[in-house]
Amino acid sequence: MCESYILKCCCGAQNAELLFGKMLLDKSSVKQLFCPECSKGIEKRHSGMIWDNGWVLELNMDIINKYSATFGVDDSELTANWIFDSGYVTWVGITPNDGERRNREREKIQQLAQTDVLAYIQAMKEWGQKREEQFMREGWRKMHG
Repeated sequence: MCESYILKCCCGAQNAELLFGKMLLDKSSVKQLFCPECSKGIEKRHSGMIWDNGWVLELNMDIINKYSATFGVDDSELTANWIFDSGYVTWVGITPNDGERRNREREKIQQLAQTDVLAYIQAMKEWGQKREEQFMREGWRKMHG
């Protein structure tokens, strides 16, 4: 079982839903979240930050390093990018707000299932393909892993 948590960005304008996979880390492992607007002021990049399409997730590497033996990774190789890409602290879905967006989009299509099952199946297939193509074009990290 995994836990998710909704976090506001530093400027307070946007939210991201984070997944804490494999039940090891929790919200204490996250320092800050920056949306594309508030990340513009970040001048220094470091190994505790994940950059994804203007979004920046800064992890608390002091807490995370305590688990390095559990991860099976040497402290020197343990980075925020590794944590994110391995699913320990990552977006729910492909983007920071994908969980909410996906549910809203899918809800509209699911109404078809009650009236035309074949149209519903086709609409779900097309929707999934279009989402994937869009995320690839936009350059989201999870689509190029």
